[in-house]
Amino acid sequence: MLIQSSFVSFNNFTSSDNEGNLFLGQSQTVLIQKSNFNANKAQNGGAIQFLAIQTKIQFQESKFQQNSALSSGGALHFENINKCQVIFDRATIIQFNRALIGGGLRIVQTDQNKLQLPLFFPFSDNVLENIAEIYGNDSASYLQNIIIKNNNQINEYSFAFYKNLINAPNNFQNEYQRHAEIKQFRSGGLIDFRIYIVDEQNRYLSFSKDKLKQGNYSEDIDLELRNLQISINQLDSNKNLINGQQIIDFNQYDSVDQTFSLNDLQILGLLKSVQYFSINSTIYRNSVNKLPVLLSIEFRNCQIGEIIQNINALQICNQCLNGTYQLSDPQTLYQQSLKEKKDNNRCLNCPESALMCQGSTIKLKNGYWRKSNITDEIIACNSMINSCQAENPNSINYCSEGYIGPVCEQCDILGDVWKGSRYSEFLSKGICQTCGEDSKLWIYQILKIIILELYFIYVLGVFIQKFKYSQTCYYLRILKILPISSNSIKDYSGFYIKIILNYYQLSALLIAQPKVISIHLNWLNNIIGSGGVQVSLGSSCLASEKTIRQIGTILFQTQIQFFVPIVALALIPITLYYYKDFTKEQLRPYHDIIFYKSTYLQTSRKLTLQPNRLIS
Repeated sequence: MLIQSSFVSFNNFTSSDNEGNLFLGQSQTVLIQKSNFNANKAQNGGAIQFLAIQTKIQFQESKFQQNSALSSGGALHFENINKCQVIFDRATIIQFNRALIGGGLRIVQTDQNKLQLPLFFPFSDNVLENIAEIYGNDSASYLQNIIIKNNNQINEYSFAFYKNLINAPNNFQNEYQRHAEIKQFRSGGLIDFRIYIVDEQNRYLSFSKDKLKQGNYSEDIDLELRNLQISINQLDSNKNLINGQQIIDFNQYDSVDQTFSLNDLQILGLLKSVQYFSINSTIYRNSVNKLPVLLSIEFRNCQIGEIIQNINALQICNQCLNGTYQLSDPQTLYQQSLKEKKDNNRCLNCPESALMCQGSTIKLKNGYWRKSNITDEIIACNSMINSCQAENPNSINYCSEGYIGPVCEQCDILGDVWKGSRYSEFLSKGICQTCGEDSKLWIYQILKIIILELYFIYVLGVFIQKFKYSQTCYYLRILKILPISSNSIKDYSGFYIKIILNYYQLSALLIAQPKVISIHLNWLNNIIGSGGVQVSLGSSCLASEKTIRQIGTILFQTQIQFFVPIVALALIPITLYYYKDFTKEQLRPYHDIIFYKSTYLQTSRKLTLQPNRLIS
């Protein structure tokens, strides 16, 4: 229904379930009083559409409910009202209406420079609980602003977005309204922004990109959505460069996340400088605040793992890609390449001992060790111990639990690295185990001493029997009682013992376990060939952490290895005593001297031939 009159008044008017609306145009004043508009439907303004009203539109004790519009203004649609007053009394309610834009009402202006919203807009006391599909649930005019969020998942730089210019330079205060700030940005890096467009109530713009492409929106809504654009522009093209798509529109919109994606945009700038850019949008033509967003980017120096290259008089920090690495300072490499004309300003191929390389990262395979993350000197570890576990996320300094030091061959006896536990060797050299209870440790050490004592007694018995036999033969031959050869030997057990001992002692030192197989074949070398060392294993756990710290780890290990032969020397009288008592043999003093000499030298040699024990 079209009504054109200078003064329009509706009193006790009811409009319900109509396909169409009241169209009021070119009037001076309009008064809607004690009227009800319910369940009406139209293209714009489900109940009433106002066009170019000059002075005042007043609503008193009226209700607008469950109306709908195919485009804008579920109940009311105002167009080109300029400075016209829009007044609602407290009894007027606009509720439960629907539209694509402005579920309750919408105010539009064909001349962008003349848009002026009425006092008390958005009338939140009167317009409530309405629904809009695209934006402006209750009251709407146009989209007002953008909100920028960082979508970079790698965290290469820090990002902050301010709804004011408190952190912006003074010379930009009057030219921009909001400020996006990036710090520690890599020249040549990519920015990845999620940009939200919001209305007066900060509701996100939300529409179906598929419906827009298929032309399922009305003509005016379709045109408004297709005209949406966001752009980023340089402020000083001599000091920075943008590569990529600088303008985005509805094609970069994600209907699920309700965001526009500004990504894969490469930005170059002078190193160690702050460069400024402008982020603008077509929404600012109709918004209340028409100023764009200021973007400041602080470019850092190139870091280790990057290579410096020149592009258009600007330096770019190229990251070493997957499969390559670089651990040298990029500035040093760049200067050397210029000065020496060498091709060393490049990334290096990943070594075979690494799982992967990228930038300054080298992830080692199990079985390899390096001193720190800033060196590419990689050393193969002992595969039998298997203590280098670089692939294990729980390893520390590439070492598995309990191991420390170069190539993970030392035990953490002080618990400095593996907090809460102390570790030492017990059964085998190089195998670190947790220190147990003191009582069990003492029992274990005493058992080893008893076994060593039994070994001494057995060797002593073999030695004495062989000695007595050879001496008897010697005197019988000298006295010419019996024709006995000078090389008469009762048996070869003594020779066999000596040969076996010498073999295993030398094998423990000279024959390394092959690293190509994982089966331990040297256990006899470690036990028989290094008996003295076996006695000292585990003794570190018997001393307190405080004692070891006071003495020093190396000095403590040295003292342990020194005192083991002393203990062995002290056991010799006990061995001789029990042997005499058990066998009823009458030993002479020279027997004792010879046994002292051979046993002590044999025991001490087993220890002094193990120099690596001092650093374990």
